[in-house]
Amino acid sequence: MKASLLAIVLLGCGSAGSALRVDQTVKVIETPSESADDTGLNAPPYTFTMPHVSGGGPGVADKMNRVLVFEDFGDWNGSSFDVPFRRGPYIAIRIIKDPTCGAYCDVSTVVETLFDTRTGDSVATADLFLPERVDALIARVETKRLAAVERAFADIAPDADEYEFKAGCLETAFTRERLGDSLSFSDGGVFFGVAYDFPHVAQALEPESPELTWHEVAPFLKPGYRALAGR
Repeated sequence: MKASLLAIVLLGCGSAGSALRVDQTVKVIETPSESADDTGLNAPPYTFTMPHVSGGGPGVADKMNRVLVFEDFGDWNGSSFDVPFRRGPYIAIRIIKDPTCGAYCDVSTVVETLFDTRTGDSVATADLFLPERVDALIARVETKRLAAVERAFADIAPDADEYEFKAGCLETAFTRERLGDSLSFSDGGVFFGVAYDFPHVAQALEPESPELTWHEVAPFLKPGYRALAGR
């Protein structure tokens, strides 16, 4: 295994001490993974690009790195990461698993974690919202999700084979439970991820996951988290 360290992001987040810094650690593994086969698919070397945090207040980087470190890559064939969101003291870091390729290749997000850079603690996304307003938030997300389903199937005739997927989409509701593991953050707002699990041949039909702008999300946030929306 080879490893190198390369600085890629410098963050002047609101934590005491030096500026918080997110670097990339590159590891190259030469041994085959369980998914390698004699066709040459999934053959080594595998390159894993992972985040490494330094700087910030006392103990901040250590806390963040404990959440971000993966010791066992299993059948991963590589990885990358990005920083899709930062505002005020908050930063989201997303680690992406490279595909295990067969007939088709897809990229799936392994983890996106929201951090408070003042403390280094990860933020449980389900705890961002006012408990008394969660039902109203879910209703808003569902309204957008159902509209996305209608758009996705608007040009498909009811007697077409592809139309059968619509019923499953309508039944795949975004629920309170999904607030804890399906949110993704951007400068524009929050994506509320919905897994429709279409077969590959029909994935082009999958409705987009609903997104609420920060202006829409702000009334549902607890006061301590309204800095996420720039308030």
